[in-house]
Amino acid sequence: MDSSQLADSSLAPSANLSDPPSEAVGAPVPDAEPPAKTSPYKKAAQTGYESSQRKLPIYRDKLNKEMAGTWVGPMPPDQFLDDFFRPVPDVPDLPNDHFTTVPTKGLEKDMYQPFIECAKGIIPGFKIINTAEHSDINSTNGYKLKPDPTMYADTVDTVEKRTQFDKVELNIEFKRDPLHDPFVDSGVPGFEAQSQNSRDTRSQLTHYTTEIFSRQHRLFTFTLFICHEQARFIRWDRAGAIVSAAFNFHQDPRPLVEFLWRFSHSTPSERGHDPNVRAATGKEANIAREKLKEWAPKKETPIV
Repeated sequence: MDSSQLADSSLAPSANLSDPPSEAVGAPVPDAEPPAKTSPYKKAAQTGYESSQRKLPIYRDKLNKEMAGTWVGPMPPDQFLDDFFRPVPDVPDLPNDHFTTVPTKGLEKDMYQPFIECAKGIIPGFKIINTAEHSDINSTNGYKLKPDPTMYADTVDTVEKRTQFDKVELNIEFKRDPLHDPFVDSGVPGFEAQSQNSRDTRSQLTHYTTEIFSRQHRLFTFTLFICHEQARFIRWDRAGAIVSAAFNFHQDPRPLVEFLWRFSHSTPSERGHDPNVRAATGKEANIAREKLKEWAPKKETPIV
């Protein structure tokens, strides 16, 4: 299967990632509890944060098993950029050491802010927020997900630096230790690395993407994966994921700069949003509430 066929797989039925919700999120809308049936996975009802967290490893292990064999790669980074983004002029010409301030030693969290600073000026119209300490209170099944820095449109309110999966444009995952790379580009014995660390990383990446698909109307989405001084691009659709080969962004930042520049100049549909869905206008929302109030619950349970 060539890359054009792979790109078209975004229209395939949901196999491993969650189905879209029933409420449009084409434009920023108030946070709301996700619809009850948004995923092909059968999940037990959760009633508390601690209970959910105890079941998190079990759920992620299931995600990892369901995604096995659906990772396609390694695709050369330049081919990835050309197949999934249109060329954009005036790409910033940055020195080769532009990203070397992102440390490869110490704690993983020490990588976040230096990367955010390096990305400024390369992502017009967007911002990267360190959401690693502030979970999404509306996470499906109460898992309280708080990924590494995430990218949002400039118009999104991020004052509290809280994760908002219904508004995330790009998930960025960091790993300091190269042993956590989930893939082996050599192809021996296979593309999917089989160490426990690698499997854990793949299930974590899949969980975050599943949450995005559960909370947004999308045909596909992207992840930027940073591991030590290597980077990968990932394009997800509802049949699997296409992964670029790793490249050393400390030595050659050009592919990373090109990715961020093209991504930030892409239209919503080019970033994966379903162009056939939009948020309801205020008038339409009021009409819907009026028509549906007969079935409104007697009282609401607040999300805390």
